This record gives sequence, structure tokens and C-alpha cells, in this order.
Amino acid sequence: MLKGISMDKPGHKLLTNLPCWMQEIGRCEKGYEGRFLTKIEHCLPCDVFAREAAHQGTTSQAFMIEQLIGYDQFIISEMQRANLNLKQKVDELSVLLDISTLMQGTTDLDEILYIILSGLTAGFAMGFNRALLFLVDETHKELAGKLGVGPVSGEEANLIWTTMSQQNISLSRMITPEAIHTIKSSKMTQLTQQIRKPLISETGILTQTVIDKKAYLITDAFHDSRVNPDILNLLHSSMFATVPLLAKDKVIGIIYVDNLYSHDAITEEDMESLTRFATLAGLAIAETMAYEQIEHFNEQLEAEIARAKNELQAKERELAHKEKLIALGQMAAGVAHELRNPMTAVRGFAQRIYRRLPETDRNKVYASIIMEEMDRINQLIKDVLDYARKGEPLYELNNIHELLEDVMFLFKDSLQHHPIQIKREYASISPFYFDIGQMQQVFTNIISNAIDVLRDGGTLILRSRLEGEWVYIDIEDTGPGIWPEILNDIFNPFFTTKGAGTGLGLSIADRIVETHGGDILVKSKVGHGSIFTVKLPYRLKLTDSIAMDLGY
Repeated sequence: MLKGISMDKPGHKLLTNLPCWMQEIGRCEKGYEGRFLTKIEHCLPCDVFAREAAHQGTTSQAFMIEQLIGYDQFIISEMQRANLNLKQKVDELSVLLDISTLMQGTTDLDEILYIILSGLTAGFAMGFNRALLFLVDETHKELAGKLGVGPVSGEEANLIWTTMSQQNISLSRMITPEAIHTIKSSKMTQLTQQIRKPLISETGILTQTVIDKKAYLITDAFHDSRVNPDILNLLHSSMFATVPLLAKDKVIGIIYVDNLYSHDAITEEDMESLTRFATLAGLAIAETMAYEQIEHFNEQLEAEIARAKNELQAKERELAHKEKLIALGQMAAGVAHELRNPMTAVRGFAQRIYRRLPETDRNKVYASIIMEEMDRINQLIKDVLDYARKGEPLYELNNIHELLEDVMFLFKDSLQHHPIQIKREYASISPFYFDIGQMQQVFTNIISNAIDVLRDGGTLILRSRLEGEWVYIDIEDTGPGIWPEILNDIFNPFFTTKGAGTGLGLSIADRIVETHGGDILVKSKVGHGSIFTVKLPYRLKLTDSIAMDLGY
């Protein structure tokens, strides 16, 4: 607007304050209103106008001419200023359009952030010296520096401005994978990422921008109590602006800009442009982050589906294998049951023959061999029937350590004939519910195998521990260990590496522990020994389902 009169040309003396006839709004002193040109016909006969002309040392007619010339200059100046503002608005809208187009063409968050910061710092765009972008970390409830663009020294700033003035660089040509990779590891980004502020009041202007959801223009940072000293030490700028990045009335981050090297003031017009820009940027970032979350969720979902599919296939293979083993056990049990009666008869007749023959008769030896073989076959039949029989556990409160000692007592005579050292490492475990008869069979089979591999000497360790809701019993030996090739087969029925035996001991033990809701784990290293771990649920009371099965 016209603020006064100046000596635009020799002889053209314009008033330093707007007189009543120049005022655009309101009535003049004589009661006329409207623009100057509509009131001019009333000015020549007006005594107010005549007094001012006399004060200027001229006639009313000459003074009127000077005022008309001054008004024309004012109108021209206003039109030029309006054209300049219009051009700036067009340029700003053009840049926003370019940025919006670029952001719509990508779903990569780093690329979006770089486009935003490039639009803030490019000379042909908003032209700030430096721009830093911070995002809200919802997990840690803090504002975290993400990316920074701009020179780190005055020399670098001059080099960048000189290069850009000599080259016709567009925003689209600036956004390249190489440029994004470079800026992610740049000194400005490293400086930006040093800044992390908790999202609580009175922690500084950066977080206050988030909390208040409004922009701030700091004109004297070194004397403004709202600015953190550590921010000053890092950024060294006395004037800067912060603007929130909003998406659906939620702040997802902020933008920081300054003109550290050019020392250009940040005007109210700059703040308006910056706020418009931040609105566009906030929506683009929010959309990209939502897309990335969906992508991450889809990747997790696909991984979960693949894992579930693999588990299902493994369970199906395991179930098919168990069904085959059950069918094999049932068939073997049927055959064993049919064989038991004739085998009992054969052994009975062999025993009668053995008793009637004199000691000198060689047939007595043969009869003895027949009885021993019949006993071995009967043991095999018993093992097969035990394996095929799916007995439910009889749950009672029992002491696991007393059970282990009872089992060890069974091997007392065998241990006296072999140089085996026994170690016990028992934890404090209260009695809990398990079937003592079935678990005795489990530990008997495992400890028997351990003693067999230690016949030439070694150490047998019995160890117990309680971890949460599980009891672990380790039976560790320092024997030769188990070869990896056969480790997966040791629980299969009829699998054995011994010259004698049915190969059902570990299969029966595995089935019993499984019916208890537990598991048998095995670790073995050739030349160093093996550890069989029986894992049982630490039941201090019967669950409703178990109690109902037992009739409680």
C-alpha cells in the first residue's frame, strides 16, 4: 500500500502520510467516500486540499497534478507487487504439483522423505538452506530425527548454489536412487539422527511443535528459553522454523528449516508456504507409512502361513508315521498274543524234560537252552504287548527323586560288576502328579541303556531341575555317544544296535511320556556321551479334564 510521499522525480513532492483524499476506506473530512479518483472532483474547491497545497508552496491545480502522478505511480507499484505475488504463488503451486506427482510415483518412505526435503531446499523450489525431518516414534513415545538435507559448511553451501545456478536441474532429476543412498549416510542425516526427544511438555520447541500441533518461527534462538541448548550446539542457527506434519489431525512428525548460510530472514509468507507444504507432505508420509505397514503385515502373514503349512505337513508326516507304527504294533501284538500259548507250552515241556534228565545227559543242556530262548521270546512278546497297549496314566502325587532311587536300586547288582561312577544333582522339587508305575518303566529303560554303554567304565549322572511349569530329568552318560545317522531312529519300534533286545524300550518310554503330556529330548556327541532328558509337566493339582477322566 501507499505509505507516504517520496521524491520519485524532481518536482514531484508526494505527501509523507496518506491524506484524507488518498484513503481508500471511510469518508474524507468533507464527508465524501470512495477511491481517490471518485473524490477528486470535490478536492479542488475543498479548503482542506487548498491549505495542504499552500503548505506545499503551490496552487491547488498544480498540487492536484502532483497527487495524480503519485497515485498513478502507487497503482503501478501495487500492480507490479500483485504480479510478483501472483508469480510466486504460481511458482509455489507448480513446485507443489511437481512434488505431489513425484510422491505419488513411489511407495518407498525414504524416497518420499527425500522428495520432501529436496522441495524445501532446492533453490527453484522453497529454497531454505537446510531442512531436517523428524518422525514420531509411537513405540518409544519420542520424536526421532530421520533425514537431513543441506550443506554442513558455508563453503559447501556456496559450491551447491554455484553448481545449481550453472545447471538446469529439475526436482525429478534430483531424485535418484544414488542421491537417496548418499543422503541417508550424509553428515546432515547423521546430525539429524542424533536428535531424539521424549514427547512430553517443556522438553523444547521440537516436541512442543508436536504437542501444540502448530508451527513456530524462532527469530532469536540463542535467547529463546524454548530452544534446547543441545539443539543450538548441533544446529547453530539463531533463526529457524518448525512445522508439524499432520495427517487426519494427528501429528506424525515435524519439519525444521533454517537459512544458516544465506542469513535470509524467514518471513510470514515463508511460514504460510511452509505450512501448505507440510500439509501435503504429512498426508504423503502417512499414506506411505500405512502402505509399508500393510506390506509388513502381508510379509508376516505370508511367513506365518508358510510356517503353519510346514508345521502342518510335518504333523501330517508324523501322524502318518505314528499310524503306521500303531498298525505295526497292533499287528505284532496280535501275532504275539497268538504265539504266547504255544510258547508257554513249549517252555513247559522243555522244563519237564530238563528235570527228568540226569546231569550227565547232553540233552539236558539242550533243554536248558530251549527254556532260555523261550524266556527271551516271552520277554519279546511282553514288550510287544506293552508297546501296543495304550494305557492311560494313573495320576498320583509322587516324589520323582524317590522313584529314581528305586530304579537305581534295581541295578544295584549290575553296577557292582562295572566301574561306573554315579553322580546325583537333584534340585528341590515337591511331589507332583504322575503315574509312578509307567514312569518307572521309562527311567528303567533309559538307565538300562546308559549302564550298557558304560560297562567298560565311565560316569552316570542323574540331574533334576524345575523350570516354570516343567520338570526336567537328565540321564547323562560319558559313553561313546550316538552316531547322528541313527539318532532320529532310536525311538522307532524294533530299532536296536544291540546284539540282543527287542528295540522297544525307548519306543515304550516315548509313548508313556507323551501320554503324560511331556517329551523326551536327546543330545549326543560321538566320543563324549549322551543326555536323555525326560520333560514332564509339573502338575501340583489335577486339571479338570484329568480329574474327570479319573472319576474325581
